[in-house]
Amino acid sequence: MASPALSVVIASRNRRHLLRRCLESLGTQTMPADQFEVVVCDDGSTDGTPEMLDELTTPFELRILRPGQVGRAAARNLAVEASTAPVCLILDDDVIAAPQLVTEHAKAHRDEAGILGVGKLEALPRRVDWYGRGFAHHLERHYAELADRGPSWGDCRTGNLSVPRDRYLHLGGFTLPSLPLGDIELAFRLCRAGCRPRYLPEASGQQDDGKPGHQLLADEYARAPVHVALSDREPAMLPVLLGWFAATTKREAMVRRVALALRLPPRLLARFGPALSRVGRQDEWFEFVHRLAFWLGVRQSVDRHRWASLTHGVPVLMYHAFTDNEPASRYVMPRRTFRRQMQLLRWLGYEVIGFHELAEALRHGMLTPKRCAVITIDDGDMGTLHVAAPALQRQRFPATVFLVSDRFGAAVDWTDEPAVVGRPLLSVDQARQLGASGVSLGAHTRTHPVLPELPDEEAVHQEVVACRAELEERLGVPITVFAYPFGRQDERAVRAVGDAGYVGACTTAPRRVRPDDDPARIPRIEITGQDSLVRFLMRLWFSP
Repeated sequence: MASPALSVVIASRNRRHLLRRCLESLGTQTMPADQFEVVVCDDGSTDGTPEMLDELTTPFELRILRPGQVGRAAARNLAVEASTAPVCLILDDDVIAAPQLVTEHAKAHRDEAGILGVGKLEALPRRVDWYGRGFAHHLERHYAELADRGPSWGDCRTGNLSVPRDRYLHLGGFTLPSLPLGDIELAFRLCRAGCRPRYLPEASGQQDDGKPGHQLLADEYARAPVHVALSDREPAMLPVLLGWFAATTKREAMVRRVALALRLPPRLLARFGPALSRVGRQDEWFEFVHRLAFWLGVRQSVDRHRWASLTHGVPVLMYHAFTDNEPASRYVMPRRTFRRQMQLLRWLGYEVIGFHELAEALRHGMLTPKRCAVITIDDGDMGTLHVAAPALQRQRFPATVFLVSDRFGAAVDWTDEPAVVGRPLLSVDQARQLGASGVSLGAHTRTHPVLPELPDEEAVHQEVVACRAELEERLGVPITVFAYPFGRQDERAVRAVGDAGYVGACTTAPRRVRPDDDPARIPRIEITGQDSLVRFLMRLWFSP
């Protein structure tokens, strides 16, 4: 017999009927039976599984390992080690494989080396309670999303996942036997080693774990402390595992905060699901209850400091110009107003951190202080040195000003805004003086264009990359952060930010920074010169 192209590996314990059904579905594959093998590791079953396997006749080569009860992680590792194909398809024993499942995985690895094949799993339609049906719809929406955005390591659950055997073995396979979500940790290590997840919608199967709705809800609650433990073990996993509290609608995030504060039990709220079917809101209610169960589990697994860092986000405040004697406008901030805002931040107990520090925290999955804010200033208006810097020094607050490298000593010429156009900009010597006062300096392109409107990638590259070199040469300090002019960016601009080696870049998306935010697309909250202290507080506290 020729060497198989793919090995299906299955670990099973005391699930005889499910395992038999899974193996029978593998016997109906469109891939010729002599081109793949199945390796089953029986993890010490006592329900008749060994006898069933001995009596079963399959068209493919079936090899059975019986190491005793070693645990699911070790059983999977033993099955992969015993396999002979270059690609291993890790399949759960409760999956009913569609006829093309094995073919699609094998084809994907043949077409592109070094991938992780993420197959599709559908819930069997026989769910009897509303929550179970909601879970099935949730899976459908999840895989539809994968088709649009593509998967990450966080989507690589090993119920239907194919991996290169050599890389799996090189990394030691599953190394967390005590954690039920070791598959995510394995996928993270595989991706860090160079594997690329690919969604394979035709590599589908139906999964029937037989769980009623209340058990599915309990599973979601139990998943939370595992995510916390994985994030503790590998901080770079935190943005994906725990960084998405506010990555829903503003309304849902607010209602979830209230429900968590009141300690409302998700199982109690789940009882309202059937009634909501009459108004077509059942799926929306499912998602709310499902996520609430997870975040309740997180809340009970972390301390108050970490909870606040995970769920409240960081306001990055954005300013432009400052004045001593001009009228306030959207872009021009009077000295007195700015000084009072800084005093209020101090009085409220905010810890102000640098933009560079925030970007590094996002890059490495580290949490920021419990109550912190970031101050940024665009353009390098003359008032930044004479008005803003003294107020910042008085409170000992760091800030970052983003400079336009080809406009030192010139005037604003990139807008028709009456209050801004023609305003004088800092000279090189004044920018150095500003840096010496404790304000960090960043890049804001060479000429302040709208980057997505530039004609080609070379023009974007020149504005973003050359700007850093010019600023470092003229100012004699490292330039590590960037602000997109007008907040506008496209994929070309983001690539240029990476090519230039900036650790972070900011947009003008008006919301707080979440732990799962891209360091190259950090949102900011605009503070206008016309904002009262009440309005300033509203932006500080209630921005999404």
